Amino acid sequence: VLAAGIVPWLAPLGRAAYAAIRARTDAELLLWIWALVVLVFFSASGSKLPPYILPIFPALAVLTARALSAGSIKLQALVLIPIALGVGLAIEHLASRGPYAAYASWLLIAALIMAAGSAAALYFIRRENVGAAALAIALGGLVSAQVGLGGHRTLSDRFSAASTVRALPVPIPRETTVFSVDTYDHTIPWSLRRTVTLVRHRDELAVAIAWEPDKFIADFQSFAAAWNAAPDAWAFVSSTTDIERLSAELGVPMREMARGPTFAIVKKP
Repeated sequence: VLAAGIVPWLAPLGRAAYAAIRARTDAELLLWIWALVVLVFFSASGSKLPPYILPIFPALAVLTARALSAGSIKLQALVLIPIALGVGLAIEHLASRGPYAAYASWLLIAALIMAAGSAAALYFIRRENVGAAALAIALGGLVSAQVGLGGHRTLSDRFSAASTVRALPVPIPRETTVFSVDTYDHTIPWSLRRTVTLVRHRDELAVAIAWEPDKFIADFQSFAAAWNAAPDAWAFVSSTTDIERLSAELGVPMREMARGPTFAIVKKP
């Protein structure tokens, strides 16, 4: 995450690191300590998310700005153009026939924007305009990142139950019992705007289940009893589940209502 976030400025940052070794100032020492503490602390953590690295970037931004020069920007642009184009084309080629093909096209566009910003920087360096060159790389990196992040919406149906819920021919009634059978995702209750009853699946919710075990169904036999006893019931199962086989094994009637890349939704006939 750090490398991806700082990639438009690796050459100036490397120059800053070299300068700090040769002639360290108190201000630069403070900034390097700031950056290293964030990197080491969160890297050592057993539980981390990508945004945890964000506090490192203000320090690195100041260090990079202090080291900007025509030479470092030129080197950065010359390295960035082939890397951006090579990575973008490779991703688009490898993913062209798979489930990530649409997102790969967005990433290729992002790579082209990054390369274009670097090419503009080279143009401004030739005209001895260091400020415009730095701005060109900055804008190229910013727009490229926004395009790459925005394109991630093409994968939403693989990481959210919302599209599968929208595909239902009829909405799930508010008073109906909804189960999540041997699977769970936080987007399920969010998409339904209501809670669901977990069946067998604990994972990270094990501690909370221990607080209220009566709201959890621990095995398939208990689930079958609850399903058959309910006047109306719906359930989320993994998209890889064989609905007919599951129905036969548990002795419960089920009818598939919608299926997405991650989840299938069934109801009691």
